[in-house]
Amino acid sequence: MKKKTVAMAGASGLIGTYLSGYLKGYDIRKISRNDYLIKDEDFAAKYRETDFVINLSGAPIIRRWTKRNKKEIMDSRILTTRKLGCIMEKYSYRERLYISASAIGIYNDKDVHTEDSDAWGTGFLAEVVRKWEKEVRKLESTSTKVCIIRTGVVLTASGGMLGRLLPFFRIGLGGRIGRGSQYFSWIHIKDIARAIAYILEHKQSGIYNLTAPGYCTNREFTKLLGNTVKRPAHFIIPKILFRLLYGQGAAVVTGGQAVVPERLIREGFRFEYPRLAEALEDIVN
Repeated sequence: MKKKTVAMAGASGLIGTYLSGYLKGYDIRKISRNDYLIKDEDFAAKYRETDFVINLSGAPIIRRWTKRNKKEIMDSRILTTRKLGCIMEKYSYRERLYISASAIGIYNDKDVHTEDSDAWGTGFLAEVVRKWEKEVRKLESTSTKVCIIRTGVVLTASGGMLGRLLPFFRIGLGGRIGRGSQYFSWIHIKDIARAIAYILEHKQSGIYNLTAPGYCTNREFTKLLGNTVKRPAHFIIPKILFRLLYGQGAAVVTGGQAVVPERLIREGFRFEYPRLAEALEDIVN
């Protein structure tokens, strides 16, 4: 049987790299940066025979939000979505599922959120996510189903937040951010790959929160990570330090959302790492 074909944008990123290796039952066609420079007609023709399109691209958000950086963060999501939309628009004869990355930063940092929540956050990040999802929904048609995956903090030793923190925690220099009361919604990288594979297999559409069932606080995360590497983690990193480094962009590090993957749970998806202690033990040791 011929393998189903997946066109993947952002395949060289943290999630994309792992996912490309995980989806062994699919023919993965990685969309390169050079692809975005060719004419829309040629781009669409190149990927016209794909069964699925996955967009995991987007410029990093943990940095100083200058006017130039804000434009790059927004454009890398909106313009990429429009470019990928050419495939569905020009070759609408083929039924496809379009999966777009999104972020739990769309939610506020006060409530506990399921996919039905409309308690949106404020500020630049929430604005980016709302505009991004609005652009994604424009791709829905009689031939194209759209699935938006709002991801939490992806845990892996090979990069991302945990990859940056581990060296400090291993030598006893770990600590919480401020009081550590901000929410922390996370997911093991294997479970995010498994969840996307589930969505592909069942051709699901709509919104999914891709986080583990058990959100926690930064204080709880810090304590568990310290215990896992068997080192003290008693430092307190003042929030003002991140504000000096990143300006408004510090909100990504100093804030957080409490998010529940209610839809995955309701549909019977079984997380391999539903608890943080188990996830950290697997990744660290």
